[in-house]
Amino acid sequence: ITECSPENQPSETEILQYGHALHVEHETSHALVDLHWRLGGSFSPLPLTFEELWQQHQSMPLLGASVKTFQTEDLLIYLCVHGAKHFWYKLGWICDIATLVRSQPSLLNDAFMARVKACGAERMVLLGLLAAKQYFGAPLPEVIWLRAKSDSTVVFLLEEVNQRLLTPSPDTHEHIGPRLYRRYLQLRMRERFRDQASLWLAIISSILRPTKRDREVLRLPSWASCLYYLVRPVHCIQRYGWRFLQNL
Repeated sequence: ITECSPENQPSETEILQYGHALHVEHETSHALVDLHWRLGGSFSPLPLTFEELWQQHQSMPLLGASVKTFQTEDLLIYLCVHGAKHFWYKLGWICDIATLVRSQPSLLNDAFMARVKACGAERMVLLGLLAAKQYFGAPLPEVIWLRAKSDSTVVFLLEEVNQRLLTPSPDTHEHIGPRLYRRYLQLRMRERFRDQASLWLAIISSILRPTKRDREVLRLPSWASCLYYLVRPVHCIQRYGWRFLQNL
């Protein structure tokens, strides 16, 4: 949502239908809360659905109360996937990985890595673990460290993370680079072709999906609303030209 111009801001209905979270900010304290009904949207190759994650939750004490959270194994996968989605532009996300691994080093076993590989998140998890070891000295079994270092794409992505963490920028998205380059990095984080294809479809779908601005420019009856999907590309090319391609 933050990347959209005001005229392209999605409606509440579109957010609920196509999005995965609503970002709420308190008026006075400016405290932020993310209300999720999906985890990461089309980018997240999590092995469980939201309902399954909720059913097998665990409880932990927080400020004198008991709160529900993910099982540790699910939490580690989610933290790595979430950090990869945003390309680790916050050092605190890497610290979270290091703290979790340091508290339960036995978590990084063959069964865990087999599960990660099966759900298509191996490269994202290896990137998160490698970054946690590099920046915070998180313990990492040699077999996993060697697996991460042997994947040239993981090494390339870690170098990209290093470059952006060490190069301050006032704008998060400019800091990562043009949106087209961010899409390229997201694709590189997927090791399976079918996951790359799925992400491409999600990207194309988000581009072709009509916005509130499209509906204001051309008023169509409800029975002809499907035509907005044909009008949308023409409208974008007319208005934005090359800038539209950069925003893929």
